[in-house]
Amino acid sequence: MKNLTFLEFQNKKYSESEYLDKMLILGDSLIFGTSFFINNASYKNTIASGTFSNIRSIELKRKISDYYEVYGEKLRDNNKILDDVRVYYFVNTFPKPQGWFKKRSDNKDSDKIIEYYKKNGLFDESLLSKKFIIYNQEAKSLVEIYLRLMKTFQKNNQELIKLVESKIKN
Repeated sequence: MKNLTFLEFQNKKYSESEYLDKMLILGDSLIFGTSFFINNASYKNTIASGTFSNIRSIELKRKISDYYEVYGEKLRDNNKILDDVRVYYFVNTFPKPQGWFKKRSDNKDSDKIIEYYKKNGLFDESLLSKKFIIYNQEAKSLVEIYLRLMKTFQKNNQELIKLVESKIKN
């Protein structure tokens, strides 16, 4: 939606002020939550104590190792990337004068702050830049990659639970 609004502004459908107002309203729906961090302390303790070698099933060992060492590490790396993207995005691509976690309606001073941004050209290198669409699309793509990774991680979690349950029953 933001890309379409940007293109409409570039095609002179909106004045600069109308465009900024529309984008800032759209910005109220932008929420980057905190990253997910896996707790692998039990796994590390199991390895360190030698208890991991007591697991007889090679399939279960492989699945547990992949879960923590492959997917867990990938998720940790992507968390850092996503956190960096969030900071860059809200500073350089889509500034939110009222703050990251507030809507315009939550802050009685929002309109004054937004007017200050407009009058002083503080949107010139972000929302008004012709490069906005590139940065916006890149941020969107990185979030989509992260969400896909989270789904894969969740799927592997469910598979691991089923495998552990089947080994307990046997």
